[in-house]
Amino acid sequence: MVHRARTKMIQQIYAQKVPEGMEETVGARFLYLFSDIKVKEDIAVSVFVFDRKIDDSEDEYPEEEGM
Repeated sequence: MVHRARTKMIQQIYAQKVPEGMEETVGARFLYLFSDIKVKEDIAVSVFVFDRKIDDSEDEYPEEEGM
C-alpha cells in the first residue's frame, strides 16, 4: 500500500508541475515520468521521458552495429 501510494504521489506531483528549470537544463520538453519504489530496501527509481534525446552527441540516432 505504501509502495503504490508513494509511486502515485510522485507521478501526480510531476503531472501538475514540471520542476522549475528542468526543461531548460536538458533542452527538451518533459512528457512522462515512470517511477517505482521498494520501501523495505529504501530504493527508488524515476525514469524521465522527454520529447527528444537529451545527450550531447551529434549523431541524433546512431546506427546499431550490424545494420
